Amino acid sequence: MNVSQKMSARTPEEEVEEKNWRDALGTAPERDFTRRSFVCAPAMVKKELVNGHRTWSPYDPSKFSKEEYDLVEGMWDHEHCAVCWQKIQAGDPYWQ
Repeated sequence: MNVSQKMSARTPEEEVEEKNWRDALGTAPERDFTRRSFVCAPAMVKKELVNGHRTWSPYDPSKFSKEEYDLVEGMWDHEHCAVCWQKIQAGDPYWQ
């Protein structure tokens, strides 16, 4: 075992996880990321039930109609990272 292997405290699983992150980020389109803080936003809640449930999505003025949706302020209260699926809540920093 060489010196760098002795200094590494990572498990084989952590090594695989790091490789998966590098693969996911390495194939991301080249772009400049901007650090932002997540803010709750309005959601469009479908009035008609879908399989017995109400569904919602982020407010989109081009798709919104009062006949089809209720608008609920602050209902869109989190997102998930597209790479790691970590939950991002109000006030959390994230890169976009």
